[in-house]
Amino acid sequence: MKEKEELKNIFTVYWQFLALQTACQLGIFDKIGNNINTIEKLAKETNTKSDILTTLIKALIEQNTIDLIDEKLILTRKGKLLT
Repeated sequence: MKEKEELKNIFTVYWQFLALQTACQLGIFDKIGNNINTIEKLAKETNTKSDILTTLIKALIEQNTIDLIDEKLILTRKGKLLT
């Protein structure tokens, strides 16, 4: 079963990379840094459906690049490095 765990880890790391890459391509970190700090505002600014963007935001929160506090998105120290 070691092989199964190794494959799972490969896919997980790849999915994390894809989330981060997509966020960078959409300019998510720069936009949050410029006070476009709600999912609704980001969806409009990036021309992205809010439900899809919500999934991306959840992945970024798990990666500790952004936080969601009182419905506002803020950059973490790690997220600020991506602006």
